[in-house]
Amino acid sequence: MKLSKLIWIVLLIIPAGPVRAQTTEVEGDYLYRVQMLRANPGEFRAFIEQAKIHFDRIAFLGEERPMWMRHSQGDKWDFLILYPMGEWSEYHSSDRTQLRSTLVSDDSSFAARIAWTEDLFVRGVGPDVLRPQMDEAGFYHIEMFNALPGKAEELLTQRRMENEFLQALNRPVNFIFVREAGSSVDSFTLGCYRDLKHFAESGDLSPDAEEAAARYAGFGSVSNISPYLRSLIAEHHDTLAVAIQ
Repeated sequence: MKLSKLIWIVLLIIPAGPVRAQTTEVEGDYLYRVQMLRANPGEFRAFIEQAKIHFDRIAFLGEERPMWMRHSQGDKWDFLILYPMGEWSEYHSSDRTQLRSTLVSDDSSFAARIAWTEDLFVRGVGPDVLRPQMDEAGFYHIEMFNALPGKAEELLTQRRMENEFLQALNRPVNFIFVREAGSSVDSFTLGCYRDLKHFAESGDLSPDAEEAAARYAGFGSVSNISPYLRSLIAEHHDTLAVAIQ
């Protein structure tokens, strides 16, 4: 059976109208501190080694080990670090705060190697879901969005629809993180891939398959995906990043 005929059979089976992505595995209420930073000039490698020591100490004290990545191309940061917090109240409880206070001396060495930093606090899936995916991946795609006024919720809907589009093409879906405090970013998505080749495999998809997936996700046409996204955002930063060994 020809691919185009098979696609139209699928289109007859799937329901009409917008389809919303299932959010149980890509969204959540777990709180993270996301630190974006640039290392001091000439201290890129030294910062990596210092950060590893810093993360080891965090884990030794019983806190969740941070997850991180290194910029390859895109936004201005060198590193993005996700610090698992859980909830504001439990993270700032007296016991956990006292434990983290022992990191002060190490924090000074860690912070001294940072030329620029910005924090964002977001809600997303818990570390039990996110960490295995990040550990298995070697390459990441991060998209950060500043929504137009009044469009933050519709932007989330668009991101869920795009996950539905990716899922229909058997492509990795994106984790969705929603701002709670910090920088001006309203939300960001994180895609985890084996490597650059895995990320680029979307270029091998047939136009018919992409068109069918776009309609399944509620976009009407694959050509509508980008314009719809652009109608919701004031600013958008794409970054490709790699795992740190």
